[in-house]
Amino acid sequence: MEQLVGSSTRMAARGRKGARPLPPGGNSSDPDSSWNEAPMTSAHEWPNGGRAAEDIVTEPLSTRIDLEEFTPRLVYLVSNALVWQESHEMRRRFGLGTNDWRVISALGWRPGLSATEVAAFLGVNKAVVSKSVAVLVDRALVALLQGPRGSRPMYLTRAGAQMHDQMVPVSSRGHELITTGLEPEQVARLNELLREMLGQLRGQSVEGDGAVPVGDIVQPPVRLEPRRRNDEVPGEP
Repeated sequence: MEQLVGSSTRMAARGRKGARPLPPGGNSSDPDSSWNEAPMTSAHEWPNGGRAAEDIVTEPLSTRIDLEEFTPRLVYLVSNALVWQESHEMRRRFGLGTNDWRVISALGWRPGLSATEVAAFLGVNKAVVSKSVAVLVDRALVALLQGPRGSRPMYLTRAGAQMHDQMVPVSSRGHELITTGLEPEQVARLNELLREMLGQLRGQSVEGDGAVPVGDIVQPPVRLEPRRRNDEVPGEP
């Protein structure tokens, strides 16, 4: 271990232009060390970016968020962990990502949605959906039809339906991971709370009162009812 540390230190020293090697027993944090006296070619080469010591905040701020109790962070961490695991497994098994699966899932639940409707349903930018649709069409998993007034309804092909059924267990695994150990009543209450949160977000403007819109922020996902069997399908009498 000492050999590895020493090697890493020497490599770091060689990587700094104009810096002298760290002397035996020297400490880069030691103000008396010759390492700190080595000339630098740029302020960016200093650990603190060349700023004065009094300009660096080293103590926790008095006004701060309790990250262990901050609900948005907890929701994000759970979602991020699930998405990473799901995406990794779907890429490995099917060569498709989470966004591709979401489009397939949406069309399996509500055939005939347009790319705009899928984006609204998922709460993502339409460009994300369009990219996945291009992949799915290229793999003959999704078909684009000509609809009324220039719309482009999308449907799963037979191969797409089969892919959907193969991907369902992978996605369902995430549900099992976060609900294991919970009673059915607890899961139902959790889902109820999440739906209430979504409802609150849907009822608010993204820009707020006089706020400036940021980037590609989109509205929260809309609620769509499943298509009924007797709904009109393009191309059918």
